[in-house]
Amino acid sequence: MEDGQISDDGIPFEGKGFQTDNDAYNYYNAYAKKIGFGIRKDTFEKSKKASREILSRTFVCDKAGRKRASTENASGLTINRRPETKVGCGAKMKIRLISSKAWKVTKFISEHVHPLTSPDKVMHHHSHKQRHRSKHCISLIELLHEEGMKPSTIKKVLNVGYQGQDAEQVTTQQMIDHIRKTRQSNIGCECLNIIRHFQDRKESDPDFYFAMEVDHFGTLRSVFWADGRARASYLSLGDVVVSKPPPPIHPLRLCIACRRARGNLRVVVFAMAQVYAWDCTKSYHN
Repeated sequence: MEDGQISDDGIPFEGKGFQTDNDAYNYYNAYAKKIGFGIRKDTFEKSKKASREILSRTFVCDKAGRKRASTENASGLTINRRPETKVGCGAKMKIRLISSKAWKVTKFISEHVHPLTSPDKVMHHHSHKQRHRSKHCISLIELLHEEGMKPSTIKKVLNVGYQGQDAEQVTTQQMIDHIRKTRQSNIGCECLNIIRHFQDRKESDPDFYFAMEVDHFGTLRSVFWADGRARASYLSLGDVVVSKPPPPIHPLRLCIACRRARGNLRVVVFAMAQVYAWDCTKSYHN
C-alpha cells in the first residue's frame, strides 16, 4: 500500500501483506485515523546475523503502556507531571518479514480500553500530523530558512498558505526540529561546501582571500575570509574586526564586535570568522 491508503473495508487482518514495513505503518496509521486513535512504533526484532536486518515490527496505539506514577524525582522533590496519556491500551498490529521483499501481518488486536477520538480532533494525534513531513512542506521550510526566516515566521507563512485545505497546521517546534535535524545531518559536509563556495567567489573576485584551520583530528576549527572590496576598504580606512568568545553553552555561536578607528564615520566589516573550537585560551593567541 502507498501513502497510507487502506482497503475498502479498512480493517487490517492477519495474513495481509506489504512490500515494506513503512507501507504497513502507513496502512495502520490510515486505519487509526479513520477509527479515531493514533499509533506509534513499539518493539522490533533484529536478525542475529551480521546484517542485523529487522525481522519484525510492532505498531501500537499511542495510549499503550503506562508511565511511572511517582510524583517525586530522585532528590525527593515533588514534580508537576503532565496529565497521563498512556492507559495500557492493548490495540496493536505486528508484522514479520517473510522474504527479502515481503512483510505479513502476524497479529492484530482491534479492541481499545479507552474512548476513541472524534473525527474533528483525531488529527491532533502525533502520528497524524503529517503535513510538516511532506516533501512539499520540507522544501518550503528549507527554502525559507535559507532566506533567513525564523522558525516562528516560517510557521506563520506555511499556515497562511495551507489555509482552507484542512484543519492541520504546522507548529514552531516542528520547524525547529526539522532545522536541527538538517543541521545534524550536514555535520561533516560543511567544510567542503564552504571551500566550494569560496572557490567560486575567488573566480569572480581575484582579490578574494580565505583561510581555514583544522585541528590534529582534521576537524574544522575556524574559517576566515575577506573579499576584494573589504580588503581595499581596510587599507584605506583602517577599520578592524574584533572577535569575542561566545558563552560556553554553545560552541558554535559567534560574537562579532566592530571597532571604528581614526574617527571614520563608516564602519567597514572586512571579514567574518566562524570559530568552531573555544576549548582553550591558547586558541586566541595563534
